[in-house]
Amino acid sequence: RHDLGPNELKVMSFNVREPADGGKDEWAVRAGAVMQMFDDQLPTLVGFQEASHEYINKYLHAVMSQHGYVFLDDPEPQNSVAYRPELLKLIKTSVMWLSDTPSIPSVSPSGYVRTARWMVFEIIATGTQFFYVNTHFDLSTTQQKQNLKLIRSLISQYNKENLPVVLTGDFNVESDTGVFESIQETMVCTRDVAPITDNDYTYNAWGNSDKFRIIDHIFISKELQCSEYKTVTQPYGGHTYVSDHYPVYSIINFDNHE
Repeated sequence: RHDLGPNELKVMSFNVREPADGGKDEWAVRAGAVMQMFDDQLPTLVGFQEASHEYINKYLHAVMSQHGYVFLDDPEPQNSVAYRPELLKLIKTSVMWLSDTPSIPSVSPSGYVRTARWMVFEIIATGTQFFYVNTHFDLSTTQQKQNLKLIRSLISQYNKENLPVVLTGDFNVESDTGVFESIQETMVCTRDVAPITDNDYTYNAWGNSDKFRIIDHIFISKELQCSEYKTVTQPYGGHTYVSDHYPVYSIINFDNHE
């Protein structure tokens, strides 16, 4: 949908995959197809994962800007964010490291850089503000629960005005597991509540069906409305897969928060 209302956003989560696969799956080969996807889908707000590689980062900075987006990648580019400045105004932003030292650049106990970038945005047409978090969870259940605990503390600490929350990411785990139990009182997975939705796998593993999983999610505060959720599985630019993860998006309505 391109016909969004004044208080509606199309929010996307997309793991772009570090350039380590070679051949037709190498970033340099599929980068143009990724931009075709954005031109077709026209999301308002995008949370990227694995955009930290220098080549990907420079490409997205340059090309997303040419396509009408503001691309933010500092101070830690692992979970970069892009948004349309004619629709959204950035109020403030920072990063939490999902580690034993959340306030300083650090790695998780498993040795990966795992972060949560948070932002406060204002919808320009209506003045509605919301709290946004984009993240990439660790691989183990224990660490995933700790990751979510840290994000809950992040929201509690920085969302003092109790704004509605949108949370996107590659969580490396299905949404119906116990990992997310602690946020289910206040948030829902858009895949589960949207009247237009699907249950397609989001991790395509470049077509390796033994590894297909639904691990990329968009969560919203329960008071928000979601009219559509979609896993973007169609090919672009002759590429069956624009990444080893499919982009996912939700149409989110903020009318209760004008």
